[in-house]
Amino acid sequence: MNQPIITVFTPTYNRAYTLQRLYDSLKSQTDYSFEWLIIDDGSTDDFNYKELADIFGCFYYKNEVSKGCAGARDVGVKFVNTPYFMLMDAHMRFPILDRDFSKRFVNKLKEDENQIVFCN
Repeated sequence: MNQPIITVFTPTYNRAYTLQRLYDSLKSQTDYSFEWLIIDDGSTDDFNYKELADIFGCFYYKNEVSKGCAGARDVGVKFVNTPYFMLMDAHMRFPILDRDFSKRFVNKLKEDENQIVFCN
């Protein structure tokens, strides 16, 4: 695996059931040069998110008190150690038939590092 150049971070709150689909989507990409962070915003559903993060091989951080979605995103940004980052909420996935999406995303950022890339 290449040295990560992009961090994908995912804020979540009581959404364990969506993380497997997101993980599968991340692993479907042809370019694996990213790291994944799961920021748990104080989930109360008794699911072991840390264990799941260990299985996925990603970084996990839990807010002891919920900070809301924006607060969880703020926490996630603090853990980014790569030149670029991408926010993917727990319910999101890459386009199913687009295995090069993350590579094109990074290439677009490299064209001009002062830009923000939005995807819909």
